[in-house]
Amino acid sequence: MPFFGWQISHHDTAFVRIMTGRFLAREIVNRPGAADWRVLRALTAYRWIVSVIALALIYLDLGARALGIIRPELFLIVALGSALHAMGATVTLELKRPALDAQTLFQTIADMTTVGLWMWTTGGVSSGLGVLMVFPMIAASLLLNRRMVLLVAALTSIGLLTLEVMRSLSGPDAQALTEAGLLGLLMFAMGLTSHALAGRARRSEALARQVGGDLVSLSRLNESIVARIRAGVIAVTGRGTIQLVNPAARRLIKLDASAHGRALDAVAPWLASALNDWRTDPTRHDDRVLASNGKSVSAQFVRLGWGDRAPVLIMLEDADALAQQAQQMKLAALGRLSASIAHEIRNPLNAISNAAQLLEESPDLGEDDHALNAIVRRNAGRIESIVRDVLSLSRPAPSAPIALDLHAELLSVFEQFRESGLSEHCELDLSGVDPALQVMVDPNHLRRILTNLWENSCEHATTQPVRLTVTARQTEDSVAMKLTDNGPGVSAADAEHIFEPFFTTRAAGTGLGLFLAKELARHNGGQLTLEPSREGACFRLQLPARMTDAGEPAYP
Repeated sequence: MPFFGWQISHHDTAFVRIMTGRFLAREIVNRPGAADWRVLRALTAYRWIVSVIALALIYLDLGARALGIIRPELFLIVALGSALHAMGATVTLELKRPALDAQTLFQTIADMTTVGLWMWTTGGVSSGLGVLMVFPMIAASLLLNRRMVLLVAALTSIGLLTLEVMRSLSGPDAQALTEAGLLGLLMFAMGLTSHALAGRARRSEALARQVGGDLVSLSRLNESIVARIRAGVIAVTGRGTIQLVNPAARRLIKLDASAHGRALDAVAPWLASALNDWRTDPTRHDDRVLASNGKSVSAQFVRLGWGDRAPVLIMLEDADALAQQAQQMKLAALGRLSASIAHEIRNPLNAISNAAQLLEESPDLGEDDHALNAIVRRNAGRIESIVRDVLSLSRPAPSAPIALDLHAELLSVFEQFRESGLSEHCELDLSGVDPALQVMVDPNHLRRILTNLWENSCEHATTQPVRLTVTARQTEDSVAMKLTDNGPGVSAADAEHIFEPFFTTRAAGTGLGLFLAKELARHNGGQLTLEPSREGACFRLQLPARMTDAGEPAYP
């Protein structure tokens, strides 16, 4: 939206609210609020009560000896006029027309005039009716500005003094003039004091509204910022109640919208346990916990106050994603390095390989020399393989997934694998793969993944023949395959590092095969993991399933 010539998006409106908070607060102070109208309503009710009591006393002849003793007819007329005034004020009050200050000024002057006339008909200031001026004066001081309050007090004082001066024409009464002057001073004192207190109350209310508005704006800004943080954020009270949870945290640990306001141990007991452990020993450095959905999560805790039971801010991040990000950074650096030295390595390497090949063709080469030359050629080939794999990591080919019949593709890849000479004693069992299953994957990438896995199985085999088994089943929008063998399996120590680049247990291995397979699976929207197995190695390869145009799995 436009804001003084600048284009501000809806994300920045909270910031605008904060910057304009004081201006809005001043505008609110200058506008009559509900409390001001309630004061005017109370003044109208007071007028009704006084008018009804006056008319009742006249009708019942209970105040004949005291009220209107000098001019009873005028007292009755003024009482009727006051009742009509109350009726008209009720109507204007409901309509809120004219403005509040205009209604207040007119009604207060009318009330003061009414009380003054009653005092005229009852014996002046000494009648005690001047007390009826107190409430209208206080109401006016609460609703009018300082000048108007002084005007009302001045008119009231002048009216009282005029009343007593006119009464003194029939006989001097110094005491009455003194009382009228004191009552006028009392009107000034009450008006100024009440107005000052009302001004302070208004300023306090304005400050409270401004602070409240700023807090609301800051809260909205905070929620907007927290909602856009990629890391999961959970704020927990000292009693373990969830105060705040952002969408990233909901996605990461599978929380629903009802988690807000509930106990942490009720919705995520594993996280509550980790929080209690941290409170027991805040110096712990192991911040990795296991989520209920099997995902590895890195949790960091920050105390938001003092004491053992202070609120805590929990920062959650996907530990696997962090590790993968670190791995990608490592590979990026490795790619830049490999690209710069690949040319320098390959040129002398080609010279060594060509020389070894020519030497192999020499008729004067002895048997021992042939063995040594074979070692040279074999290691030159290994270096070439490492350079090729590293370059493929730094410049991965884009994935071009197509729909493949999984059973037929597995057979095709195995046939090519057999032709390579590595599977002379390998057998493939596809009885657990439905021929109707289809996957969406780049065929070259799938071939590389399967070849790397089967090569590892054959090279680590300790018994003959090597039995390679593949089972597959479809789960919603993906196909999960399990590739097992009857080899020695993977030890627990090696399982933690098996997918790391350059990790190998064979002297002739490059340590990049399984890492490449995992990366290729990821490039195709899949995942390659190692699963525990009682016999042999078991890898789980998950790939996207072929979907229909309606978004349903093609496999029934």
